[in-house]
Amino acid sequence: HDAGLTAEKRDRAVDEFIRVLKPGGAVAVLGPGRDLDQPLQRAVQETIGEYLPAFSEIAGWRAGIARNGRFRLAETHEVPFAQMLDADGLAERIGTISYIARLPDDERETLLSRVRALGEQQSPSPFPFRYRMGATILRQTPSQY
Repeated sequence: HDAGLTAEKRDRAVDEFIRVLKPGGAVAVLGPGRDLDQPLQRAVQETIGEYLPAFSEIAGWRAGIARNGRFRLAETHEVPFAQMLDADGLAERIGTISYIARLPDDERETLLSRVRALGEQQSPSPFPFRYRMGATILRQTPSQY
């Protein structure tokens, strides 16, 4: 499974970034990440982890873009946020993850029932399901202006 940009797609994206940016411009990429400091997030991660790609596979695009020398990693930021969910909402949310959604029906339903059980253990309901919104800012290197 392809968790991120292939090298070819990444290079095409970088070409497009360079084309549309002013000299010295930057690209900001936003994305949510799990807050594994929260026990519920850790328990969900332990439950679904075998179905997910390695973090390096997901986040490898950053190094790939910086490696070509046309951009450099300028800044990263994280902001916490939470979704308020009940047990069914937690199972529904996890079911939307592409790696889970494409599992065979029986396997997906068994997994989501385990996730739902984790939600049923939370009190009170609805409960917060915490994330960290990440922002990665990539700035053009001077050779690109």
